[in-house]
Amino acid sequence: MTFAGARPELLQVFGAEIGARSDLQLLDNYRSSRNVLRIADNLCPRESPMVAAGDECDYDHVPVWHTVATMLDGVVRVFVPEVAKRGIQLRDVAILANRWTSLLPLSRGLRASQIPAIGPGTRPYKRSTHVIAPLVEEVAAHVTDPDPRGVGRVRREVRRLVQTLTKGRIFELGFAGDVSAARIVRAVQQMGYLDGSASNFLGEVSQVIAAEMVQAGFLSAEEGKVIVASGTAMVDDIARHETDRVLRATTVRDLGLFTWGSNSIRLLTMHGSKGREFDAVALIDVFDGHVPFYKARPGDSVEAEGRRLLYVAITRARKLLMIFTLSQPHDRTQPSRFLHGLFPRGGEKVCG
Repeated sequence: MTFAGARPELLQVFGAEIGARSDLQLLDNYRSSRNVLRIADNLCPRESPMVAAGDECDYDHVPVWHTVATMLDGVVRVFVPEVAKRGIQLRDVAILANRWTSLLPLSRGLRASQIPAIGPGTRPYKRSTHVIAPLVEEVAAHVTDPDPRGVGRVRREVRRLVQTLTKGRIFELGFAGDVSAARIVRAVQQMGYLDGSASNFLGEVSQVIAAEMVQAGFLSAEEGKVIVASGTAMVDDIARHETDRVLRATTVRDLGLFTWGSNSIRLLTMHGSKGREFDAVALIDVFDGHVPFYKARPGDSVEAEGRRLLYVAITRARKLLMIFTLSQPHDRTQPSRFLHGLFPRGGEKVCG
């Protein structure tokens, strides 16, 4: 976290101040397989290597570096089929890049390939600008793929919606909030949309949510109008995105796939993946200039920070790890300098 101002050397100062022991090592890793840790330890060597001690310690997949025509080609033709072959659920899969701009074209390509994903650019609307979006997504997810935990997520978003619109005037909804959430879900189930148009669905469901919130006494009539207006704005946003990006029509089922609880691939930046773990991880655009940053010089702190960042990305994987670069790189898309040390034989070219 040095990029954010952290100073790791202060830990040594603090340890000396309190007389802490410095001869203890925590070497057991309960996340990644031996094969993944072997790559990580080669990247950031230490006196004593990490020891795979988790349930996946003996997983047989060996991390591989692929060179591909495009990142989408590698993910769709190589990574996703291997994930499916090994029976890994998409919700336990992540694609990481150092820059969110690398994820935007990939997210659109995955959508066109009918592969559900969530992350930058996956939604055909900007979620943060539509107050109704989080609740609508959870309702769509629960109706199209019923899950006992789905009702709880709908209740949570009902509460958050009320809190947002009342600016915290109403904080807890109690049992009445649970009843309203159940009524909304039941009303949507009776609509029978599922694979129908998300735009038609949004126009109707926003009316249902507004009426329920006002009738329950959680919102005023004016606040209810904000919900309806949000639904209309969301429809306009979807239409604009679908036209500009030439996307297929968004369905109700698509809305449900945009929730974090859905069975969708996660698209994350390497920084954003810190603290997370996944059964399968693909690293894309692992270019010199991305990892490490283009200002890095051999042996300097910028290069060291890039090395640590790649270490973090690699060790997000429990079972399966694939790294992708271009088979015909240009000046700015040369493979990261770190990859040649990790894979002495170079990348495996994917033909086609």
